[in-house]
Amino acid sequence: MVIHVVIIDDSPFMRQAISDVLNKDPVINVLTSIRTGSNALTRIGELDPKVVVFDNETSKGDGSYIVGTIVKEHNIPVVVLGEAGDMDLAIPADMAGMIDFIQMSNRPINKNVPRITRELRFKIKKTVVDVNIPVFLKDHNKKDSINKVVSPKPGTVSVSAPIEGTGRRCLKTLLVIGASTGGPMALKEVITKLPGNLPAAVLIVQHMPVGFTGPFSRRLDSLSALQVREAKEGDMVQEGVVLIAPSGSHMEVVQRTVNGIYQEMIALNQGPKEHGVRPSVNVLFRSLPSIYGPNILSVILTGMGKDGASGVEEIKKHGGRAITQDKDSCAIYGMPRAIVEMGLADWILPLDKIAGKITREIRIKVTKDAIDGKVSGFIKDQIKKVHDENDA
Repeated sequence: MVIHVVIIDDSPFMRQAISDVLNKDPVINVLTSIRTGSNALTRIGELDPKVVVFDNETSKGDGSYIVGTIVKEHNIPVVVLGEAGDMDLAIPADMAGMIDFIQMSNRPINKNVPRITRELRFKIKKTVVDVNIPVFLKDHNKKDSINKVVSPKPGTVSVSAPIEGTGRRCLKTLLVIGASTGGPMALKEVITKLPGNLPAAVLIVQHMPVGFTGPFSRRLDSLSALQVREAKEGDMVQEGVVLIAPSGSHMEVVQRTVNGIYQEMIALNQGPKEHGVRPSVNVLFRSLPSIYGPNILSVILTGMGKDGASGVEEIKKHGGRAITQDKDSCAIYGMPRAIVEMGLADWILPLDKIAGKITREIRIKVTKDAIDGKVSGFIKDQIKKVHDENDA
């Protein structure tokens, strides 16, 4: 397979330098390089590349429009040379997986080229060779469908009662999800099918460029029976609320005392990237077992690499469970594959079956815990009764 690429850059030096390096790769072919974005838009349909490389400095302020047009009208992934924060992309948040960024530094341009071309080769192949583009586009073109249940989206969320004698609140079940490339559409498929009365808190890490997780959260919230929002420092972990890690920050759960009661809260940090990403699925997942023990259901959806593997391993050591998306329904079968190959997956499911499985497993767990609690209470009462009789 040969990956045909078009380069848009107003610098003759960069156009030539990037073309020369990319053309040395046996699976990449640069069809042409174009000086202006406006000219590129008139030729993209005719050239039909698999990937477009776009230098945002070329745009003179029109970069958002150019990139958005290429993605929306031509369904072509774009690798942008520049900062995600410099662009206000008017595209659906669930198409964010078709755009990637390579940060430019302040070093002289000729010293940037080796790093840029090295990253470009990797990201071009990631986008086309590993990404199942037909699956990606098929999922994006589906009409929104919402599995609303009778329970309305909570305005005030129920909070679990304190465990007797401990001063600590007990969250029955925690659902945690990790995803990367192709994840926005996979998450829409899963989250919009969860019932509004799901007896669990939901935490998500989705690898996205800075600036995308806010709009994506609002989009999911508008489609879901659950309450969905981008996580902030100090947010409480509560049933019925979905918190999505903000792009650019690691997210963890910590325990803090509120009015004498231990409460689980969100803590954000700018720690080192893990597996080249921040937020990292691993960072979130590893913060959970010491707090929630076996009450964790983890889900790994489509994505490249192995982020989430060590986190799921830690969750499993403490009695938690793991669902992975199957190969055929993944845009990239990387993160789920790592879980399967490590023998950590309890269930391997197609995307359209995951929400139903989550709902069933959480309800089974909550029901079992409630029965166990009643049995335990009954036994305690009988023991106390025997003691009282003996004392008499």
